[in-house]
Amino acid sequence: MQQQLYRYVTDALRSVDGSVVALDLPLLVVGCLVLLVARMRCSATTFQAYCQMVGTIAAQIPSVVSISLARIVPFASATALEPVPNPYVRRFVIFVAYCCLLTPLRAVTWQIPGDVALFFGDLRAVVQLVVLISLAACTVGVARALMTPQGPAIFRTLLAVTAVVHGLASLYQYVAFESGLTLIGISRMGQDTADFAAFDSPLGVVVRPGGLSGEPKTVAAFFGMFLLTILFAPRPANATRAQKMLEIGAAVLSAIGFVLAFSTSAFIGAGVALCVLMALGVVRTKTTVRLGIIGAATILVWQSLTAISMADLQQLLDMRLAGRLTGGGVLDTPVEASLLAMRDNPWIAIFGVGLGGSSFLTMQFIGMGYEYAYAPNIALILLLVETGVVGTLLLLAPWAHMVLQCRTQFHRGDPDVPFLLVLTVSAMLLQLSGSGIALGFPLAIGAACALSVRANAPERYAIGASGLIERV
Repeated sequence: MQQQLYRYVTDALRSVDGSVVALDLPLLVVGCLVLLVARMRCSATTFQAYCQMVGTIAAQIPSVVSISLARIVPFASATALEPVPNPYVRRFVIFVAYCCLLTPLRAVTWQIPGDVALFFGDLRAVVQLVVLISLAACTVGVARALMTPQGPAIFRTLLAVTAVVHGLASLYQYVAFESGLTLIGISRMGQDTADFAAFDSPLGVVVRPGGLSGEPKTVAAFFGMFLLTILFAPRPANATRAQKMLEIGAAVLSAIGFVLAFSTSAFIGAGVALCVLMALGVVRTKTTVRLGIIGAATILVWQSLTAISMADLQQLLDMRLAGRLTGGGVLDTPVEASLLAMRDNPWIAIFGVGLGGSSFLTMQFIGMGYEYAYAPNIALILLLVETGVVGTLLLLAPWAHMVLQCRTQFHRGDPDVPFLLVLTVSAMLLQLSGSGIALGFPLAIGAACALSVRANAPERYAIGASGLIERV
């Protein structure tokens, strides 16, 4: 038994030539300990904020440990649920019910290869529905936490702490890669050890550090969400000097980590989110100038780290973005398979293949076994192919309606409304543009539900004797 445990631990910490160390197991253990201590010592509101923080670490399923904290956190979050009246949460019950009905009906049509493991094959529909219910419970917990008076401030602080953690890790990974120091990271799917995403270019190999998330596009989406939130949501008037310094440091590290990750999906998502925020009227001239200064400074810092000129940067963007959209056959295989399936089968386009079914579409499309099949890495495409236009509208229409209802409250009233509005918009759009933020949907929808109560019906709710928001 001791030998088996020793072998498991050494496998989880294995390295390549002593230069790359996978932190899968240590981060998993530390993350679970943080959740355990927070659950015992902190309020439900603070615990839910810690859940969002921990969920971004080891977010992608690593090869060595084969489980991610993003899968554990929703179940932990459900242990701190408290009854809070929020009529806006109920708008998403129809989406959950639709998925619970659709998935078993569509699962009987999946063409599952015989070599697929039980939980990823015949029981995949059950696993997906369990995950859905856990995410729904996590959403309720986030909505409840952000409805409390102290909730937004706690979330804002812990998001800044998370940005510092990932930012420092990303910066160290890049410097270590360039200077030959010991590398740290998370083992990615299909790899036995920690490695880093990179792509070949005319300028050589461009490495893309992923912080402690496991994938650069995941950490880039978080950095983008945090930067937009910090830039466009005014800092609370009672913020301490330490909080101000924390946010400034987190913003600097996030900006550097955002460009180092070089995620085109995160670039697109952040751009779309910025356009939406401008359309909602939350972007003022002062903020726009600040954004321009930060953007220019970030590019200069990135250029100094990478020794890449503006012309080289434009070439990289053309190759990674324009080339992938216009050069035939460069779309990721699961995305291409999903788009073709929706084009050729109207029933899939309208109703979807059920949660988890996109992987089997990919297998059928390329004619290979399970080890080559992954779900689409663009959340919007994944949502469309698995739940169809019907399911996508059931999820996004209520969210969009709440955001539009609350936009007029941005510059007046509750000081937490700007934070919640920018948070829900940036989290949702960066979630949809790529693989997204770990637990991005619970965070975006929970923030929207709390926002609607605070902006539209504050007179109907008050803090009760228990410290919870109760109906008046």
